[in-house]
Amino acid sequence: ENRDFRVYVYARVQLGITATEIISELNQVFPDSSPSRRTIYQLVHDIGEGQFLFEKDPQPGRPRSVATQEKVAEVRSLIEANPRLSCTEVAACLYVPRAGQSPTGSPYSALIP
Repeated sequence: ENRDFRVYVYARVQLGITATEIISELNQVFPDSSPSRRTIYQLVHDIGEGQFLFEKDPQPGRPRSVATQEKVAEVRSLIEANPRLSCTEVAACLYVPRAGQSPTGSPYSALIP
């Protein structure tokens, strides 16, 4: 879906349509799912600078969401084992070390069943 918007913006820019007009068109057709104004302006800028890619590069670093079925099961088992754990303690129990850090770096590691 994002790729479709990116291709659309690219084509419209090549036809000489302004960012403001592109935003208006997208909001008329996709009022609930169109990209933000900032995103459109950034795409138009990138196209003008020759830095445009049809596919977005993956962002470096940790993914925004690390929710997996395994993590959900781990959280569930922690809460079932000790319903008094706070959110902070549950998060600390599931601590995933960064490169070069010890897995025992969590102050709550003793709470892990």
